[in-house]
Amino acid sequence: MTLFISTYSTTKTSSFLGRVIRGKTIRELPEVQFSNRIKEFLIDKLNSNSSDNTNTSSNSNSNNNFLLKKYKYIPSKYNYMISLNSIFITFILNKNARIAALVGKGYYTIGPCGEENLSIIGSLLLNNDSNNDKNSDNNENSTNITLGDSSALHYRHTSISLTRQLLRKLKQNSIDYDIDIGNDNDNCNDESGSKNNEIVQDLLLGRARGYTVSKYDPITGGVHCSIGAPGSNYESNEYIVSSTLASQCPSAIGRALGYSLNLPNKQHQNQNQRSKKSSKRSENQSPISFVTLGDGSIHNSHFLSSVTLAKHARYQNINCPIVFGISDNGLSISYKTNDFLSQIGMFEENMNDKLLPVYHVEDSNDMVEIYSKTKEAFNYSRIKKAPCIIIYKNLIRRFGHASTDRQYEYLTTNEIDNMEYNNNDESNNSSNGINENSNSNINNCNVIQSMIQAVDVLNYTTYQEIYSQWIMIEKETDIAFSTAMSEPKVSLNDMMGMDIGGDTKSSNNSRISAPLTPIPLIPRPASTDTMTKTNKADVVVEVLSVIVKKKKTIKKEVMRKHMTRVLEEIMKDDEYVVYIGEDFPPDETTLLGCALGFSQLGIIPIVEIPYIKYLDCGIDMFYEIAIQYWLTNGEDCEGEGEDDDTSSIKVGGGGGGIRNKGSSQPILPKRRNGGMIIRLQGFDRGVFGGNFHTHNSLPHIPPGVDVVCYSNGPDYVRGMRYAHYQAKYSGRIIVFVDCTYILNLRHVHNNKNGGGGDRAWEFPYPSLYDSMIDFDQVIRYRVGHEDHSFIRDEIGSTYSSNDDNDDDAPSTSTSASASASINDNAKQTRTRKVAIVTYGNGVVTSLQARKSLLERNSQDNVISISKNEKLDIDIDIDIDIDIIDCPYLSDVPKGLENIIYDYDYILFADICKEGPGSNIFSSMITTLQQKRRLLSTSRWQFIGAPRTYNPLGSTVTFLNQNRIEDAVIQMVKDA
Repeated sequence: MTLFISTYSTTKTSSFLGRVIRGKTIRELPEVQFSNRIKEFLIDKLNSNSSDNTNTSSNSNSNNNFLLKKYKYIPSKYNYMISLNSIFITFILNKNARIAALVGKGYYTIGPCGEENLSIIGSLLLNNDSNNDKNSDNNENSTNITLGDSSALHYRHTSISLTRQLLRKLKQNSIDYDIDIGNDNDNCNDESGSKNNEIVQDLLLGRARGYTVSKYDPITGGVHCSIGAPGSNYESNEYIVSSTLASQCPSAIGRALGYSLNLPNKQHQNQNQRSKKSSKRSENQSPISFVTLGDGSIHNSHFLSSVTLAKHARYQNINCPIVFGISDNGLSISYKTNDFLSQIGMFEENMNDKLLPVYHVEDSNDMVEIYSKTKEAFNYSRIKKAPCIIIYKNLIRRFGHASTDRQYEYLTTNEIDNMEYNNNDESNNSSNGINENSNSNINNCNVIQSMIQAVDVLNYTTYQEIYSQWIMIEKETDIAFSTAMSEPKVSLNDMMGMDIGGDTKSSNNSRISAPLTPIPLIPRPASTDTMTKTNKADVVVEVLSVIVKKKKTIKKEVMRKHMTRVLEEIMKDDEYVVYIGEDFPPDETTLLGCALGFSQLGIIPIVEIPYIKYLDCGIDMFYEIAIQYWLTNGEDCEGEGEDDDTSSIKVGGGGGGIRNKGSSQPILPKRRNGGMIIRLQGFDRGVFGGNFHTHNSLPHIPPGVDVVCYSNGPDYVRGMRYAHYQAKYSGRIIVFVDCTYILNLRHVHNNKNGGGGDRAWEFPYPSLYDSMIDFDQVIRYRVGHEDHSFIRDEIGSTYSSNDDNDDDAPSTSTSASASASINDNAKQTRTRKVAIVTYGNGVVTSLQARKSLLERNSQDNVISISKNEKLDIDIDIDIDIDIIDCPYLSDVPKGLENIIYDYDYILFADICKEGPGSNIFSSMITTLQQKRRLLSTSRWQFIGAPRTYNPLGSTVTFLNQNRIEDAVIQMVKDA
């Protein structure tokens, strides 16, 4: 580490060399001291009498053969030596991370803390399309596989990831790995030695960038320090884990269940065929999902619900090849678990349990035992395609949880010293790794134990080779940290997708979520293109292009019928779409977790949560879904699927698009992973179930999620097609909020004399041409030419204010009839344009309110309001009301921005509750004001549902027609 310290000494940080933290300078940090003792141990071994080794070699080999017989499986030299180097890299990275934190250059110090030896597990995880011939042990046959195992690792298990990365990179470069990675030796030519060195350097620099949060961190792009591999998750099969305890478990079980659909494998096989590769699959090497956690996380609901679902799947004979790896070091940060894990029946060793077998590794310092037992568990899961648990026992935490951990507050000095050296005494509670009576012995350290096992038991290497390797890794790690610390951190512009000048690059935030994919243009058959503007109820409404065959009557249906039909349409056209929800799985955490796991494999889940209030039960997993693109810097969405055949595409039109030059065929991108659609049912007005089934609050709209709420069947169909398109090709996450009241609604206005109503909310099913509605579009409902009818206009990003006719422009002066002087006591008339901006149920309620206002006092479909001023004058204000349906709720749609200038007064009628954190329009109003779209505060008002809870059997707490009417009149009068 001399280079690392000397680098500091040439900068202003040199003063940190004498800095004291809890009485420690850099050279006195326990990690630095322990590293020096490891080197001292190796030097002592090198200085030992070599003749002793020669004289005892035959006896030693005999002894070793006897010792190894207790293991069912023995790792090959290839696997063991790569894993050993992963241990060294992990330990030294953590040491340098602690130094970087001490001098104010590092920001993540949670280390392996005695769990480095789990690195050997990485050699058992199969990678994509790899013939693991070098991984074959005990002369077992190895077979090509198509799709590799997925892994999501606890933050102490970096070494497992490093082993897996080394194996993958060495194979990709067709390099025969030797102990001396990066060193010249007789068994390695200069070219491969140089390549070895590059692989290690890249790996070290990538991890150093994570610890120092460089913007060039290949895993998260400089926003966090996470375990994973550079490149897309689909390529590496390593999935990033956030800091929420056990939150990695639900998505891991989703990936396990996803394997049973065989869709991920089919997608990957398509990629292989395009590359002219051939792959065979062995039933004994089908992919598994491996997820690890600490013993403190077994109390977390994410883990418990995942285990329950795994057992349920097994009970129902549903394939679910998942292995839960639990590392037990006896401490949950500061809390001593006192061997609690072993006292719970579900974690007792029972390899014959029919639903969830449990395997134990008794000595987790022994790499061969870890390998052997883990391989047993993996084999069970692969062959049976079933879940199991493996517990890594008797781990001893070293150096505390992190650099900020004040372990001296809850552990004695003797306890800390004994834990540092892995001292253990079976008579003392060994699972805690705490023993105040043991003498410190460096040989008990798990890192030293792995070296001794490699040299003295397995005869895989020598202490000279190990020492040379350790020194080389220290040197390269110093260089990596020196480089990473000098690199820039992420800026606000990086986070918000802005240019240097501060302007946003586009409406598609490049960091929070993937850019929207343009809709391809599909030419419509001219002979089948018809357009109608009137419906049976004499309600004037623009109906989307409909293919009419044999003059067949177009059937009009309620919204629910449209919703069911579009889901059937999408699932029929796209085999990668899977519908899950309501009764499977039984809780929202694993329901959303399964959706995340599915999406990471390239499956597009449509997830139904039966009532929007139930989202609260799985809200952490919902936020895990939302943050994936940001946390992975977009890599989570990178898919491996084949380009879709453009001849099969059945959607297009609306809002612009792209196509091949000189061709009618559209240009379609590759599929991307990570996309999904979430349906939240049971929203707003209703009398069934009370507050828990009629929830009308939307506090959960995190960055990275598109939320929509449609008011009618055709818009829902077109919106669902667009959502599927963006989930498929952009990896977007779209949430549909479904209003209960309008699902079966037929009439906007009922007949006064009974006998039904106008059937104005029944519509024909949209055709497959011009059939998408994008997020920027809003729908304007103008007063129609017939009594209480309406005209629909779709306003998008290209709309220009007042571009239709002058009559649409806001009035800025009195009408001709008001030309008389005020002093003449003449009656004046002013015409004003009013917009009611709303969504979902609010559209129908606003249409009903407008009709009521028209019936109060109207002439030529213009509402007249008398306004008596203090002046001796009567002013009649004629108001022309339009309803603006704003389905997109995550941001201000471009269509709303563009049309808002057309109006004198704007009423924002939100069907959510009034008050902080409950509704949509409060945020939209703020954004519109920042963009100078709402110039006068006297020209707009906001109303919402009362800020209370919804009683059973009543609708009094929802936004209603009377409130909208009163708000319109009051707004105009006050202005």
